[in-house]
Amino acid sequence: QSMSLPDGSLAPMEAAAYLDEPSLKNNSYGLKPEDYNPNDELNRNFQQGRETNIRSFVHAKATLAEGWTVGGMFQYEDIYQKSEAYREADSYDMRHLYNLYTAADGTHYLPDGGELTTRTAEGAYYTFRAQTDYSHLFAGKYLFEALGGFEFRESQLRSPGTLFTGYDETSQTNNMGTTSIGQLKGLEGAASALGSFYTMIGAPTGDNYTTSDVLHRFYSIYFNANYTYDSRYSASVSYRVDKADLFGADPEFRGRPLWSVGLGWNVQNETFMKQATWLDALKLRASYGLTGNIAQDFSSFLTATIGVNEINGIRVATLNTPPNDQLRWEKTASLNIGADFAVMNGRLTGSLDYYHKKGTDLLTTTDLDPTTGWSNQTINNGEMTNRGVELQLNGEILRPRSRQQVGFSADLSLAYNQNEVTSVNHAAATGAEALESWTLHQGYPAHSLFSYRFAGMKELRGIQYFGWYDAAGNPHYTDINTEEFTPQDVVYSGSLDPKLSASLTPQLSWQGFTVSAMLAYYGGHVMRA
Repeated sequence: QSMSLPDGSLAPMEAAAYLDEPSLKNNSYGLKPEDYNPNDELNRNFQQGRETNIRSFVHAKATLAEGWTVGGMFQYEDIYQKSEAYREADSYDMRHLYNLYTAADGTHYLPDGGELTTRTAEGAYYTFRAQTDYSHLFAGKYLFEALGGFEFRESQLRSPGTLFTGYDETSQTNNMGTTSIGQLKGLEGAASALGSFYTMIGAPTGDNYTTSDVLHRFYSIYFNANYTYDSRYSASVSYRVDKADLFGADPEFRGRPLWSVGLGWNVQNETFMKQATWLDALKLRASYGLTGNIAQDFSSFLTATIGVNEINGIRVATLNTPPNDQLRWEKTASLNIGADFAVMNGRLTGSLDYYHKKGTDLLTTTDLDPTTGWSNQTINNGEMTNRGVELQLNGEILRPRSRQQVGFSADLSLAYNQNEVTSVNHAAATGAEALESWTLHQGYPAHSLFSYRFAGMKELRGIQYFGWYDAAGNPHYTDINTEEFTPQDVVYSGSLDPKLSASLTPQLSWQGFTVSAMLAYYGGHVMRA
């Protein structure tokens, strides 16, 4: 259908209501037109937002002795965000909503006018760090470096939101004083004067008038040390303890010790490598360590959202998560083996890395006995492996000797990655759940795509139905959202995450000007078209 009539005017198009509904011709209802045209809507719905970020930073450093310094840092960040969404009175959404909330006796429960939704967010973030550093070269061969310190962070985010009905931008007026949210809530599902196929639905609810205030505190103690012998062999160790207010039910799980150890060998500084004048640097390295992750969406305590009943005004609490005093940090054990090199007077540099990561205590969903009041709970019970190879090459193809000469360089990155969920104790209950991208399947990548096998279309009783094959190869022509479609009927289509990625970044410079481009490639994955 064309959006314009032959004379160039906007064509009336059908959207959420039948344009020939008898009610639209009954003037006693006082309904608004239901015709829709995208070109008309362009100038009737507006969204705008702005963000202000102010960051203050203070740093001080003092030398206590040769090679020994102490320092402190304080940072405060203030973030303010505001967003507005305005739908004019003559926009299709507001006209249709006005009609839906018109009763058979001609009563209009929604005021005539537009709708303005606003939300603001005010964030305050504090960071304080105190650190001491020490570095000394003993006897010209033994280099010892160490640092230690602590850090405290606090974040608070307040976010109120509101909505105005019957809003007019020109006069800056609204009809919230005559709008009863409780009454609108009670009318949900009631018959509408628009027709027998329409009910009152979509009006503002109490969810449009919410406030939130989220406060978190984090505390860290850390220590790093590095020893290098004769610029050839090095060993490093790091230790860190992070504590957060997210896991407070059991003191054992409030903090997570994180550590790593590493070894390095500067091969180019060996005597037997002195003849290799083409080699500028070659460092072999290996490290192993344990890192952690905090998921701020979960709590070890019983949590609830407190609200107000929109009909009687009584405060009520809706339970969000059951208590879990065993909730703790997610852990990842990482092994990394790599090499860094530079040849031809630094014209070609690069690195090659192999890594293997094993994640344990990952947050996954487990099923609960429904008689407990909960059907599932998020616990630390998942495991996953992640391994891959990365190659980075940086080449100066034309090295300029002066500003007037042309310089050309190129960076090449190649990466291969493969991950697998090795343990998860929640199995998809239905075939529809097994198709969801967020569902974890043991033995498959974390982000996997599962599909049903299409069995074509079939006409039954004059209606076309799409079909699917079950695990035994039998065709079915029922909805895949029914229990007839089981998890055994889905098939693995591939990983949503690329296994292969590559990028090439050429860069041309001359007279202080630089021009660069980037070519990227991703492969080995699938997507739903």
